[in-house]
Amino acid sequence: MKTTVIFGVDGTLVDTNWMHVESWFNTFKKFGVEVAKEDILPMIGTGGEKITKKFFSPEQAAESAEAAIKTHSENMSKTAKTAKVFPQVRELFQELRRRGKKIVLATSARQNIVDAHIKNMGVGDLVDAVVSSNEVKHTKPDPDIFIKALEKAVASSTESVVIGDTVWDIVAANKAGIPTVAVLTGGNPESDLRQAGAVEVYKDIADLLSRLDHSMIR
Repeated sequence: MKTTVIFGVDGTLVDTNWMHVESWFNTFKKFGVEVAKEDILPMIGTGGEKITKKFFSPEQAAESAEAAIKTHSENMSKTAKTAKVFPQVRELFQELRRRGKKIVLATSARQNIVDAHIKNMGVGDLVDAVVSSNEVKHTKPDPDIFIKALEKAVASSTESVVIGDTVWDIVAANKAGIPTVAVLTGGNPESDLRQAGAVEVYKDIADLLSRLDHSMIR
């Protein structure tokens, strides 16, 4: 029986993956680096330290990575306030709480972005714990965020499940020993998600809710 459900946020609960792409595109342009949006998209789901390391030179990363991450974080904290929330997020959370599950949000985003998302989703009263990139040294696909989520929930990996939308979510969760459920709202193909190790794949949060009794979460 699963007692703890750990959710990714961007692309899983809110439709923001392309918002992140646009923000990073503009951020890199501000720092004099031309990057194609199509090259940024596969990196969404990892943390700013990994994204800046990939597209900055080593010298520029050492000099400007933190400033670039701050710029992106400020951009996203503003747009997150009005981001599209996927249908039935609150209803799923309510049903999970009714079944006695703990709900944890675990994301590679900074805390100010997560706070904006929680307010926008209207689920602050239903979330037991939150883990952001501010609290860990390494973001996905390293397992730190999910390990911290287990600590905060006082839960074991075997009694928990991660719900995410990217390969990075699945790889990181698997490294932490947590089984994963994937949704297709982040733009990742089902074949890639299953190859990465997703045990179950659903169209979106509403689809998961409609089939909850037949999922591993039940």
